Order: sequence, then C-alpha cells, then structure tokens
Amino acid sequence: MIDEKIIRDSLDKILNRREFRKAPGKNPIANAIDRFLEAIWEWIKQLFQRYRPDWDLKFNQDFSNELVNVLKILLIAAGVIIAFFIIRFIVTKVYLPARMKRNKIPDANDYLDKPDEVLEKIKSFISQKEYTKALCFLFIAVLLELNKRSVIKIEKWKTNRIYIREIRQNAGEYLAPMLEFTIAFNRCCYGRREADEMSVNNWFEFFSRLREN
Repeated sequence: MIDEKIIRDSLDKILNRREFRKAPGKNPIANAIDRFLEAIWEWIKQLFQRYRPDWDLKFNQDFSNELVNVLKILLIAAGVIIAFFIIRFIVTKVYLPARMKRNKIPDANDYLDKPDEVLEKIKSFISQKEYTKALCFLFIAVLLELNKRSVIKIEKWKTNRIYIREIRQNAGEYLAPMLEFTIAFNRCCYGRREADEMSVNNWFEFFSRLREN
C-alpha cells in the first residue's frame, strides 16, 4: 500500500519548484538574478555530492536562503561597480575626447613645442572679444609654463585632476589659484558658460606673474 504521506511530500516538492511558483509583478532582472544564484547554489551542492559523497550534507533551507540573499547583494554590488567603470571609461575615453574635438577645446599636449602659438591665439581672441576661447587657451598657457618649470609633466592621457595632484605635490603655492582656474576652465570649456573680459584679464595677470617668477 502506498503511503499517503510520501505522495503528499512528493507533490509538495514538485509544486515548490520554480516553474510552479508565481511571483506577480516581479522585476525580470530580479528573476534573472534569482535564477543565476539558484544555478550557482545547485552547482555547489552537486560539487559536494560528487567529490564528497561520504559527507552527509544536509542543507538547511533558512541558511540557504540567507546565503542566496548575501550572494544577491554581492552580485548587485559587483554589477554597480562594473557599470560605474564602464560609464567612466565611455565618458573619459569616448565622450569627452569627441566633445573636445567638436567644441575645439585645446589640448596642452598639442602645444608642447609651440607655446608662442598659444600666446598669439590668446591675444587674437582677446582682441576679437572671444573671451571664452581666450580663457581656454590661457589655461593651456599656464599648464605649459608649469610643465616648463617641472611642476607638472604634460602627457596626452592625463586629466586636469592629475595635474592638480602634481601641483599639490611639487608646488603647493600654486594649488589654490590653479584649483580656481581649473573650475573656471571646466565651466567655460566644457559647461559652455561664457567668460567675461574681467575674468580673462585676471587670469592673464596670473599667467604673466607666473612667467616673471
């Protein structure tokens, strides 16, 4: 005679399988994560059963659920970190260079061997009252001067943040004005804010004092 309890337990096991459970309104991404983690958990159990069959392992359901939740959090955190680095790579290596090229933002590395040309452009833009362009080239002129003094080392891959770090390490007296100038440069050259005559004159004086020293 078939034991009714055995039949009931077997049916419960079948009905408790994922394909018979419904989670209305659940996010498809959450479903994918659940399936992925469940597959990992099953793989771990199979490893134990295959290589250590002598171990009488009994997996506590509450412990399994807790471990799955921990793995889920770690997986989400890893996904966020990976997404952050992908976005950062796209912004720094694709978006910003393309924007610089489109907006004709000068790059200090392109003028290492022709600083006089930068000065000519600054004077030309000031005379034409194109103060935003003049300020952008003024910033490049200051970087070239700091490179000449070995305060920084201009390289194609470096960002303004890296130059600020080098200034902090090698010539702290220039740190405060260069932080302010970098903010002004970013606002005008990347943020499309207009520079005015007074701002350009102030930074031109800073550049002149830097050259005299």
